[in-house]
Amino acid sequence: MLCKNNLAKVTVLFSLVLILSGCEGDILLCPGKGNGDNLVITPDSKTLITGGNTIKQWDIANAKPIRTIQNQLGRLHSVNSLAITPDGSILISSWKENSSLPQPTRYNIKVYELKTGKRIHTLKENSLISELAVSSDSKTFLSKDVDGIIKLWEIASGKLINTIQADGGVSNSLVISPDHKIFLTKKPDGILQLWNISTGKELYILKAQPSHQPLAISPDRKTLLIQNAGDIKRFRDIPSGKEINTIKGYLYETAFTTTPDGKTLIIQNSDGSIKFFDMSSSREIRTLQNIPAYVNDIVISPDSNKFITREPNGVIKLWDIVSGKEIFTFENKNQSGSLTISPDSKTLAIGYKETQGIQIMDMTNGKTIAKFCTL
Repeated sequence: MLCKNNLAKVTVLFSLVLILSGCEGDILLCPGKGNGDNLVITPDSKTLITGGNTIKQWDIANAKPIRTIQNQLGRLHSVNSLAITPDGSILISSWKENSSLPQPTRYNIKVYELKTGKRIHTLKENSLISELAVSSDSKTFLSKDVDGIIKLWEIASGKLINTIQADGGVSNSLVISPDHKIFLTKKPDGILQLWNISTGKELYILKAQPSHQPLAISPDRKTLLIQNAGDIKRFRDIPSGKEINTIKGYLYETAFTTTPDGKTLIIQNSDGSIKFFDMSSSREIRTLQNIPAYVNDIVISPDSNKFITREPNGVIKLWDIVSGKEIFTFENKNQSGSLTISPDSKTLAIGYKETQGIQIMDMTNGKTIAKFCTL
């Protein structure tokens, strides 16, 4: 279902349940529930991939579906995460499969050829995969499950290269260098290990407190940003393990991000201002003052010229990263879900977390291109 300029609501009779669907104001109502916030955009910025109960490929220019990757009949499936190789040839997805029969829930990873939708591998797992990440050479990928088990896979063969037991929980996200050449894992006792993403070889071991959470790696792979249990972020030298600097007033829940090249940390201070820090030296670069007092998310455009903030009420704003001036306020009332910017920095895709709805917005003029349901 595609909505442009707020089409009228449609009534659908499904399984003897009356469901309303359609576009109502700025909120998209879809006939169903699911993970509408699993979104990735291909490197050429032409195709949007969505994952809910199925995986679909959409033409961004006209918001029309290109292909649907269906699932086996008789099972209720849902996609938990998606990743595309940098060369745009392979799609990797993690699945949760609930049988309609009295059988246990199944978890697996499915690898597809993106051009044809053909499945290449199905890799069985014991727990739900919460994250996927691909190496810069498009030859290997990482999977992390909710129990903290990280696996390194070879894409061409589906062969398992290495298995690492890290700290469990969805809050302990994968930390990968900007060039996707090394990744970091944390053990429950606070030990941090850095690994080569292509070979699975261990490179460094750092000691930290169990309450410390690694956040980001600098582009030169020499500096690590860590959050402690309070309001302090610490910069540490990776080769020596020594602390370089600390910045105070930034809780774990504080919105932050790094520029696509990994050189700059952008973080909101407790007073609402947004500060820029050099990731390698930890030096403060600049401060923007006219930002809302609190934002849930900060997302940087791939060209590093703009950034997006989302406020608790769902308001999304586009800002110029140099001047700090607001460019547009996007018409959006959705308070949760993913924000994905196309590699060419021209399009914003918003995934509605609960309804499997998608909103595509033009970042050059702030207007909605289309709204549609992924079902």
